[in-house]
Formats: sequence, structure tokens, C-alpha cells
Amino acid sequence: GNFQDEGTYYFPNGEKYVGNFKLGKFHGKGILYFKDGKPKYNGEWKEGKRDGKGTSYKRTGGIAFDGYWKEDQKVDSNLWNLFGFLGK
Repeated sequence: GNFQDEGTYYFPNGEKYVGNFKLGKFHGKGILYFKDGKPKYNGEWKEGKRDGKGTSYKRTGGIAFDGYWKEDQKVDSNLWNLFGFLGK
């Protein structure tokens, strides 16, 4: 079967995720939206967490962080270049 299913997940707080899933978790590329429909995070996911290249946005619409993520945390780009591709 194809585990890179596409779909939409609605959170109880009104936010939603639209993108790829693997075994029921956010995995691949996807966009997380604020409940007003503006993007909150657009990028790569791994096993339910932000992981890879991605952009997070402020509620007001501006970019909050554009770069690399690991285990849902922002990663300094220099560290990513050293360690980021291990285990991918």
C-alpha cells in the first residue's frame, strides 16, 4: 500500500493540517493552519513532528522562522549542515 496518503486533520481548537500522512501521523509535506485559515507552518514533517525544511508564520501573517526543524524544534542552519541529514 501507499503510506504517503494525503488528507486533512482537524484539531479540536479549530486548527487543521493538510498534507501527507504515514501510518496516521503527519509525514512528508504538509501545511498547518491557524483556525482563521492562515498558514501556521508550511514544510516537511516526520512521524507527526516538524522535521526538515519549513517555514512557520506569525498569527498576523508574517514569517516567524524559515529554515530547518528537527523533532519539532528550530535548528540552527550551521548545525543542520553538520548533522541534519543523518538518519533521514
